Amino acid sequence: MNTKSTLLGVLSAFVWLYFMGWGFYNFLAVDFFVAHTVNMPQGITMDLGMITLGSFIQAIVVALMVNKARDFKFFEGFKTGALVGLFVGAGVGALQYGSAQLVDLTAVSVDAVWSVMYYGIAGGIVAWVVAKQQVA
Repeated sequence: MNTKSTLLGVLSAFVWLYFMGWGFYNFLAVDFFVAHTVNMPQGITMDLGMITLGSFIQAIVVALMVNKARDFKFFEGFKTGALVGLFVGAGVGALQYGSAQLVDLTAVSVDAVWSVMYYGIAGGIVAWVVAKQQVA
């Protein structure tokens, strides 16, 4: 594993995960998720430090998994990232729905589909960046 290419992959995935997560949940889908809220407490404030840390940790995990797969084509990285998205979106989403039910099942399902695409693209970005570094 090349440390430089892995770090560039992590940083690239982090930028995607941080800004697209922010764009999707705060702009594109905010009205949808508000309409599908069930037991969400009022007055929740976001902690940008923790959101940044979480996005960075997710980027590290996606980059390490793509590197472990050792196939640095965009679609192969997408498939690896999509598995992470399936774990987060469907797995964690189902657990949260079963325990807290903050949103309805429709929102959990939409979030699962979004997560597969979101993390899939992050994996594809990592694979693409690593491949570019190997050529250079």
